[in-house]
Amino acid sequence: MRENLNKDLLKKIGNISQIAGVRRIEFSSGPGRGTEAYEVYNETGIRFTVLADMCMDILDLQYKGINLGFMTKNGLQNNRFFNALDKEFNYYWRGGMLCTCGLSNAGIACVDEGFYRTEHGRIGMMPAENLSVYSGWKNDDYIIELEGEIRESMLYGYNLQLKRKISTSLKSKEIHIKDVVQNLEPGDTEFMLLYHFNFGFPLLDEGAVIVKPEGEITPWKSNPDDRTDNCLKAETPRDGCEEETYYHENIPDEDGWAYSAIINPDMELGAYLKYKYENLPCLIQWKSMRSHDYAMGLEPSNSYILGRVHERENNTIPRLRGYEKKEYDITLGILDSKHEISDFEQMIKRINQRV
Repeated sequence: MRENLNKDLLKKIGNISQIAGVRRIEFSSGPGRGTEAYEVYNETGIRFTVLADMCMDILDLQYKGINLGFMTKNGLQNNRFFNALDKEFNYYWRGGMLCTCGLSNAGIACVDEGFYRTEHGRIGMMPAENLSVYSGWKNDDYIIELEGEIRESMLYGYNLQLKRKISTSLKSKEIHIKDVVQNLEPGDTEFMLLYHFNFGFPLLDEGAVIVKPEGEITPWKSNPDDRTDNCLKAETPRDGCEEETYYHENIPDEDGWAYSAIINPDMELGAYLKYKYENLPCLIQWKSMRSHDYAMGLEPSNSYILGRVHERENNTIPRLRGYEKKEYDITLGILDSKHEISDFEQMIKRINQRV
């Protein structure tokens, strides 16, 4: 593709790194020491960190200096601390803006076919291979792209590959994630894939709301009580309260795109997800109003979070045929102003009118 430099812009700067770029970094202290990552930033004020050593997940996300994501008390833990044994998940899980869950299991841990399947699976702690970075001018826009491959496999068992591409551009308020999951074995393989997006303070605060198309909301069996009528609203933190989880019917638009957002009206700021409904038909909400664990998760998924055994019993576990691949396109974007929030809400109303 022919490069077209934005000459008027370049005359105003000494180096494009003043306003946009990608930097390789390595954490040098604490439990995250030794973790390789890439820091991406652009002119709009988006800044995020991609963890090369952990499925190319997004550790943190800021917009104009405002934090949007949630980090657990554990913080970043190098994957040498990863322990797939029972009950270990809560010790090492970092949260982060995006944590990919799967591929052999998503949701609760279980023992299946003689193997322990750890909570939310192993793929999120696997390092990327063949990772490449591109930044440069294309069609008068400065593009930043990271690509890599993450594998989850076992001897005499499955062999799944996740190819991931993360991209943004100079003036974009969106992060695009394009994944391709492929079965590299000749036989059919069960797989589960959950995109665990986690939003936190100050975007998440009392008065923040989830905005999405209308549809049935079903509490997960572990909820302490039925608070469905209040599940879309954030509250002030409460000491010792239990987490809540809900399944949402998420109706797509006429082109097959599904949407959900968390919006803080007081800040006139929001963040939204856009993804193809066909391959991610389940939207799971994780609501944690607990003090110090204050988070809201929006989690597109190809299955429910019942664990591999129950998913098979419910006939809800997807399969890939021998050497088959499936593509997943997800956009994480920013709503910055009353006008942009209103436009998003009007779009959701139009989707509701289709039903």
